[in-house]
Amino acid sequence: VTLGFMLKKYLTGFLVGAFVAGGLVYLIRDNTASTPTPSVATTPVPETTQVSPGGEFHTFTSDKYQFGFAFSKKYFITAKELDASTTPSLMAVLLLDTQENRDLVEGKITAPREGSTGITINVHKNSKRLTPAELAMADSNWNVSDKKLATTTVAGTEGVLFRWSGLYEGATIVVARGEYAYYLAVSWMSQDDPILKDFDLLLSSLQFIADVE
Repeated sequence: VTLGFMLKKYLTGFLVGAFVAGGLVYLIRDNTASTPTPSVATTPVPETTQVSPGGEFHTFTSDKYQFGFAFSKKYFITAKELDASTTPSLMAVLLLDTQENRDLVEGKITAPREGSTGITINVHKNSKRLTPAELAMADSNWNVSDKKLATTTVAGTEGVLFRWSGLYEGATIVVARGEYAYYLAVSWMSQDDPILKDFDLLLSSLQFIADVE
Protein backbone atom coordinates (compact mmCIF):
# COMPACT_ATOMS: atom_id res chain seq x y z
CA VAL A 1 0.00 0.00 0.00
CA THR A 2 1.49 3.32 -1.03
CA LEU A 3 1.39 6.48 1.05
CA GLY A 4 -0.48 8.22 -1.76
CA PHE A 5 -3.24 5.62 -1.46
CA MET A 6 -3.32 6.01 2.32
CA LEU A 7 -3.72 9.76 2.03
CA LYS A 8 -6.36 9.48 -0.66
CA LYS A 9 -8.31 7.13 1.59
CA TYR A 10 -7.79 9.49 4.52
CA LEU A 11 -9.14 12.46 2.59
CA THR A 12 -12.46 10.65 2.24
CA GLY A 13 -13.02 11.47 5.89
CA PHE A 14 -10.86 14.58 6.02
CA LEU A 15 -13.70 17.07 6.34
CA VAL A 16 -15.06 15.13 9.30
CA GLY A 17 -11.63 15.33 10.89
CA ALA A 18 -11.65 19.08 10.40
CA PHE A 19 -14.40 19.44 12.97
CA VAL A 20 -12.40 17.64 15.65
CA ALA A 21 -9.01 19.18 14.88
CA GLY A 22 -7.84 22.01 17.10
CA GLY A 23 -5.13 20.58 19.33
CA LEU A 24 -2.43 23.00 18.22
CA VAL A 25 -4.74 26.00 18.35
CA TYR A 26 -5.61 25.04 21.91
CA LEU A 27 -1.96 24.59 22.92
CA ILE A 28 -0.85 27.99 21.64
CA ARG A 29 -3.93 30.07 22.40
CA ASP A 30 -2.55 31.38 25.70
CA ASN A 31 1.04 32.00 24.60
CA THR A 32 3.14 33.96 22.02
CA ALA A 33 5.90 33.52 18.95
CA SER A 34 7.34 34.18 14.89
CA THR A 35 9.75 33.80 11.85
CA PRO A 36 10.73 35.13 8.42
CA THR A 37 9.90 33.09 5.36
CA PRO A 38 12.47 30.24 5.13
CA SER A 39 14.96 30.45 2.30
CA VAL A 40 14.39 28.01 -0.54
CA ALA A 41 17.14 25.58 -1.54
CA THR A 42 18.09 24.87 -5.14
CA THR A 43 18.41 21.08 -5.31
CA PRO A 44 15.27 19.37 -6.66
CA VAL A 45 13.38 16.92 -4.50
CA PRO A 46 13.68 13.23 -5.53
CA GLU A 47 11.17 11.94 -8.05
CA THR A 48 9.54 9.87 -5.31
CA THR A 49 8.13 13.08 -3.90
CA GLN A 50 4.76 13.98 -5.36
CA VAL A 51 2.22 16.74 -4.99
CA SER A 52 -1.22 15.62 -6.14
CA PRO A 53 -3.91 18.20 -6.88
CA GLY A 54 -7.30 17.53 -5.37
CA GLY A 55 -10.59 19.30 -4.82
CA GLU A 56 -10.44 21.25 -1.59
CA PHE A 57 -7.10 19.71 -0.57
CA HIS A 58 -3.85 18.70 -2.22
CA THR A 59 -1.55 15.93 -0.99
CA PHE A 60 2.22 15.89 -0.61
CA THR A 61 4.01 12.53 -0.37
CA SER A 62 7.66 11.54 -0.05
CA ASP A 63 8.52 7.84 -0.13
CA LYS A 64 12.17 8.63 0.60
CA TYR A 65 11.36 10.58 3.76
CA GLN A 66 8.54 8.22 4.69
CA PHE A 67 5.67 10.63 5.21
CA GLY A 68 2.91 12.59 3.55
CA PHE A 69 0.13 15.02 4.35
CA ALA A 70 -2.82 16.91 2.91
CA PHE A 71 -3.01 20.69 2.76
CA SER A 72 -5.57 23.31 1.80
CA LYS A 73 -5.56 24.44 -1.82
CA LYS A 74 -5.28 27.99 -0.43
CA TYR A 75 -1.54 27.26 -0.27
CA PHE A 76 1.21 26.42 -2.73
CA ILE A 77 4.17 24.29 -1.70
CA THR A 78 7.87 24.54 -2.51
CA ALA A 79 9.88 21.44 -1.59
CA LYS A 80 13.65 21.08 -1.93
CA GLU A 81 16.24 18.55 -0.86
CA LEU A 82 19.45 19.81 0.76
CA ASP A 83 22.88 18.14 0.82
CA ALA A 84 21.56 15.20 -1.16
CA SER A 85 24.98 13.56 -1.56
CA THR A 86 26.05 13.76 2.09
CA THR A 87 23.38 14.18 4.75
CA PRO A 88 20.11 14.53 2.85
CA SER A 89 17.35 16.60 4.37
CA LEU A 90 14.05 17.86 3.05
CA MET A 91 12.52 21.32 3.41
CA ALA A 92 8.95 21.99 2.35
CA VAL A 93 7.41 25.44 2.67
CA LEU A 94 3.69 26.23 2.34
CA LEU A 95 2.63 29.81 1.70
CA LEU A 96 -0.74 31.34 0.91
CA ASP A 97 -1.18 31.15 -2.85
CA THR A 98 -0.89 34.83 -3.74
CA GLN A 99 1.04 36.39 -6.59
CA GLU A 100 3.12 38.32 -4.06
CA ASN A 101 4.21 35.14 -2.28
CA ARG A 102 4.99 33.38 -5.56
CA ASP A 103 7.07 36.37 -6.67
CA LEU A 104 8.85 36.31 -3.31
CA VAL A 105 9.76 32.63 -3.61
CA GLU A 106 10.87 33.04 -7.24
CA GLY A 107 13.16 35.93 -6.30
CA LYS A 108 11.23 38.53 -8.27
CA ILE A 109 10.93 40.75 -5.20
CA THR A 110 14.39 42.00 -4.31
CA ALA A 111 13.64 45.00 -2.11
CA PRO A 112 14.26 44.40 1.62
CA ARG A 113 11.03 43.40 3.33
CA GLU A 114 9.59 41.11 5.95
CA GLY A 115 8.85 37.57 4.90
CA SER A 116 5.45 35.93 4.93
CA THR A 117 3.86 33.74 7.55
CA GLY A 118 3.78 30.11 6.51
CA ILE A 119 4.09 26.44 7.35
CA THR A 120 7.46 24.70 7.17
CA ILE A 121 8.25 20.99 7.30
CA ASN A 122 11.91 20.06 7.70
CA VAL A 123 13.13 16.46 7.79
CA HIS A 124 16.70 15.62 8.84
CA LYS A 125 18.72 12.47 9.46
CA ASN A 126 18.71 11.60 13.14
CA SER A 127 21.80 9.37 13.15
CA LYS A 128 22.37 9.78 16.90
CA ARG A 129 18.73 8.86 17.61
CA LEU A 130 18.21 11.98 19.70
CA THR A 131 14.90 12.35 21.50
CA PRO A 132 12.34 14.97 20.40
CA ALA A 133 13.24 17.08 23.45
CA GLU A 134 16.96 16.95 22.62
CA LEU A 135 16.25 17.82 18.99
CA ALA A 136 13.99 20.71 19.98
CA MET A 137 16.59 22.25 22.29
CA ALA A 138 19.20 22.04 19.51
CA ASP A 139 16.92 23.82 17.02
CA SER A 140 17.80 27.44 16.15
CA ASN A 141 14.32 28.65 17.10
CA TRP A 142 14.83 27.33 20.63
CA ASN A 143 17.07 30.36 21.24
CA VAL A 144 14.08 32.68 20.77
CA SER A 145 11.58 30.41 22.49
CA ASP A 146 9.94 30.49 25.90
CA LYS A 147 12.13 27.46 26.83
CA LYS A 148 9.05 25.38 27.63
CA LEU A 149 8.21 22.02 26.06
CA ALA A 150 4.72 20.55 25.77
CA THR A 151 4.11 16.94 24.78
CA THR A 152 2.02 16.19 21.71
CA THR A 153 1.34 13.37 19.25
CA VAL A 154 1.56 13.39 15.45
CA ALA A 155 0.24 10.41 13.49
CA GLY A 156 0.46 8.25 16.60
CA THR A 157 4.07 9.25 17.28
CA GLU A 158 4.94 11.17 20.43
CA GLY A 159 6.74 14.49 20.07
CA VAL A 160 7.20 17.88 21.69
CA LEU A 161 6.01 21.40 20.93
CA PHE A 162 7.60 24.73 21.81
CA ARG A 163 6.70 28.38 21.19
CA TRP A 164 9.08 31.02 19.82
CA SER A 165 9.00 34.70 18.78
CA GLY A 166 10.63 36.49 15.86
CA LEU A 167 9.08 38.63 13.15
CA TYR A 168 5.83 36.83 13.88
CA GLU A 169 4.54 34.36 16.44
CA GLY A 170 5.52 30.75 15.87
CA ALA A 171 5.45 27.18 17.12
CA THR A 172 7.46 24.08 16.23
CA ILE A 173 6.57 20.43 16.74
CA VAL A 174 9.45 17.93 16.74
CA VAL A 175 8.98 14.20 16.18
CA ALA A 176 11.71 11.54 16.05
CA ARG A 177 10.93 8.42 14.08
CA GLY A 178 13.53 5.88 13.06
CA GLU A 179 16.39 7.47 11.13
CA TYR A 180 14.58 10.79 10.64
CA ALA A 181 13.64 13.81 12.74
CA TYR A 182 10.62 15.82 11.62
CA TYR A 183 10.23 19.54 12.39
CA LEU A 184 6.75 20.94 11.73
CA ALA A 185 6.51 24.70 12.19
CA VAL A 186 3.95 27.44 11.69
CA SER A 187 4.11 31.23 12.01
CA TRP A 188 1.18 33.60 12.38
CA MET A 189 0.18 37.23 12.76
CA SER A 190 -2.49 36.89 15.47
CA GLN A 191 -4.06 34.09 17.48
CA ASP A 192 -7.12 34.25 15.23
CA ASP A 193 -5.05 33.72 12.09
CA PRO A 194 -6.66 31.00 9.88
CA ILE A 195 -3.21 29.49 9.27
CA LEU A 196 -3.38 27.94 12.75
CA LYS A 197 -6.43 25.86 11.84
CA ASP A 198 -4.89 25.03 8.46
CA PHE A 199 -1.78 23.77 10.25
CA ASP A 200 -3.94 21.73 12.61
CA LEU A 201 -5.66 20.12 9.63
CA LEU A 202 -2.30 19.33 8.04
CA LEU A 203 -1.16 17.67 11.26
CA SER A 204 -4.34 15.62 11.51
CA SER A 205 -3.82 14.32 7.96
CA LEU A 206 -0.12 13.51 8.27
CA GLN A 207 0.82 9.85 7.76
CA PHE A 208 4.10 7.99 8.23
CA ILE A 209 5.11 4.95 6.22
CA ALA A 210 7.63 2.10 6.52
CA ASP A 211 8.68 0.28 9.64
CA VAL A 212 10.85 2.10 12.15
CA GLU A 213 14.24 0.47 12.66
